[in-house]
Amino acid sequence: MRATLAAFVLSLLVCDMAGAAEALWTVAIVGRRDVVLSMRPGTDGMPSADAHLLGPELDVTVSALAGTVTIRDANGVQWQTMHGAVRLDGPLESRSLTSPVQVAQDAVFLPLDAIAQLAGRKLVLEERGRAFLLPMPAPMPKASAPKLTASAGVAVAGGGDVRGPSGWQSFEVPKSREERSMMERENDDFVALKERPIVPDVLPNNHEALGLDLGAGFAQGGGAAFDATGSGTIAGYRLGVSSFLTGNGRRMDVRSGRIALESPSGAWTTEGGDLLSEMRGLARGVRLSRRLTSRWRPGVSFYVNDSRVLNDRAAVAYRDSVLLTRNLDVRGEAASDGSRFAAVRLLAGRGAIETFYRYSADRDATDRGVSVSLDLFHGVGAYGGMRLSDTDVRERWSTAGINVPLFRQSSISLEQTHTSRGSSSDTANAFGVQLPFGPVRIIQRYIWTDVALLEGPSVLNSGRRQMQSMASFAPNSRLRFTYQVGTQWFAGSDARQWTELESVLTVARNTSFHAVTGFPSVTDRTRLRVGVQQQLPHAFRLSVDYGRLPAFQSTAVNAPDMSRLLVMLRRNFTLRTPAAGADLEGLVRDDSGTPVSGAVVSLGRYRTTTREDGRHRFAHVPPGQHELAVVREHLPADFAVAEQPRTIALEQGASARADIGVTSLHAIHGRVFIDVNGNGRLDDDEALANAVVRLGDSGTATLTSQLGVFDFYNLQPGRYAVWLDTARLRPDLALISQGRLTVDLQPDRPATNVDFRLAVHDKPVLMRELP
Repeated sequence: MRATLAAFVLSLLVCDMAGAAEALWTVAIVGRRDVVLSMRPGTDGMPSADAHLLGPELDVTVSALAGTVTIRDANGVQWQTMHGAVRLDGPLESRSLTSPVQVAQDAVFLPLDAIAQLAGRKLVLEERGRAFLLPMPAPMPKASAPKLTASAGVAVAGGGDVRGPSGWQSFEVPKSREERSMMERENDDFVALKERPIVPDVLPNNHEALGLDLGAGFAQGGGAAFDATGSGTIAGYRLGVSSFLTGNGRRMDVRSGRIALESPSGAWTTEGGDLLSEMRGLARGVRLSRRLTSRWRPGVSFYVNDSRVLNDRAAVAYRDSVLLTRNLDVRGEAASDGSRFAAVRLLAGRGAIETFYRYSADRDATDRGVSVSLDLFHGVGAYGGMRLSDTDVRERWSTAGINVPLFRQSSISLEQTHTSRGSSSDTANAFGVQLPFGPVRIIQRYIWTDVALLEGPSVLNSGRRQMQSMASFAPNSRLRFTYQVGTQWFAGSDARQWTELESVLTVARNTSFHAVTGFPSVTDRTRLRVGVQQQLPHAFRLSVDYGRLPAFQSTAVNAPDMSRLLVMLRRNFTLRTPAAGADLEGLVRDDSGTPVSGAVVSLGRYRTTTREDGRHRFAHVPPGQHELAVVREHLPADFAVAEQPRTIALEQGASARADIGVTSLHAIHGRVFIDVNGNGRLDDDEALANAVVRLGDSGTATLTSQLGVFDFYNLQPGRYAVWLDTARLRPDLALISQGRLTVDLQPDRPATNVDFRLAVHDKPVLMRELP
């Protein structure tokens, strides 16, 4: 009995001495913030810290109830221990502690190295009073032969050099193969869960691409044939090329070719080769245009002599396009040879009107005209136009039509066209119907003339247009028919029309045949063209065509043409090109300037997650305006958004910096207890459970735990009023401290020791004599 009493007194003295020896330490949590708290000395110089205070900064939660301490570590694994224990018990293993667990009131003191292990961090004791908790550089390697270590007859996990309290002995019991396998699986799951990114990064491409389609072969009547088309971007510049060349060994003819280059911002565009001009029609030369404002885009062209165009002369031309108002634009072009063009377009309500004037010096002809379109009601549209051409023979052309929608994308149209040339005239009427019918698809399009494989004859006229209508019918996946109707107008009153039937038969996955014939005269050999397409290994393909060129590729009026053979071997290439754009980087920091890791930052449609040092970076961002913000839904729980999204303007090749501020969220911790002995501290059996504590007048309230502890979490820095709802206390309890406390919550630490003290109020018993 005396020995027991002596041990009890000695333990009280030890606890009192330990409490008296507490010292302030600064714990630097790399990637988050510094925490200043009291620590108790432990075995071998390893201090013990209050896990209640340090745990929230490390994503570790600690709770104590009825002497049992429950801890959930940063990986979500639950551990248990108790006052005086020297181990932590987990679901699959146990860990030994260098010092016993100390539970005092609502504080739970654990060795600092054990707290670091629970948080998945590396502990570095720099000097007395200062420690660092570093992120682990890599997952802990798997133990080749995990063992059970026993202390005082209790098996605990760890193996290796396990330190226990002084005077204790350790022994090892090897784990079974099943236990080792289970531990390895659990370790893999924890590592995968920890390393898996919550939100995947969406970043601009670190390279761009240029697609090329190259072909080489033989063209009957023209010798060797070379074809090249491509489009893509290089360092932000948009590039487009196309060319078709033929040669017989002594001479190389450029049948067609064009190259266009546009700046990343679209401020300027340069073109060379075959150009389209509203003043000259098809022309060959170079052109540079620049966008001075959003409404004004002038340009300069230099046209060279082109043997394909009769009487064509070299000239320098100035062209311009101005949007005067939202509904009115003017465009024009003037050349040094005296040619000129001007057009005005007006959009008014449901209608549009456009008028033009053109003088062509090579033809010594003047053209003028006007066109009108009007949306009458419910999709019913009417249109009309007139053009007058003065050459050696006066020419006039006029048209009018109406289009009436019916139902389900069907419509009917009526059109009348009148042409006159000198003393002769002609009137044509057209009736069109568009009806959806099963697998039939009807397409109509307006195109400019393209240059194809032709020899000799020149283009006699300029300013031609073509209207194509196509009806496609595919009875199955291998067979398709396309019926085409094409009408072509020239600068004069001449117009030509073709009807063709294209048939495509897919024999195998890599082989297909096609045939183009006149229609309905499919046996007309002068209109026949057949070919085969064969896909070859390594992205090559072979195409063999024989016959006359399609009517829609003809570039000459009544040009004599012959059936010819064209054999081409082609291949597609996709080249990686250097990426361009702007670079943006910055920091995400809280109110105290501490970097915040794990925050998701968005820049327009891109996003990334800040690193351990709080940095974010976006490389190769396309020029323009982008909205920069912290994604509220993916911000760590102990922070709040402090600023609204802002617009960042980035220029090509620029390097910009933009920091983002967030607000640290902290907690208010306190206790409610009945101070029986009047010492002002919470002692055993003094905690008051289920007391109602309120936060200001917002209606936020909480109940104290069995240990008398209450907490308010996720609070922004500021001043708060915390008060005890005395109306819900037992009648025999009375406040002996302030019932309403003012708490100034700082941005760098939580508020603690917000305590309410109570006393039992004894009511006197009054004795009175009954009458």
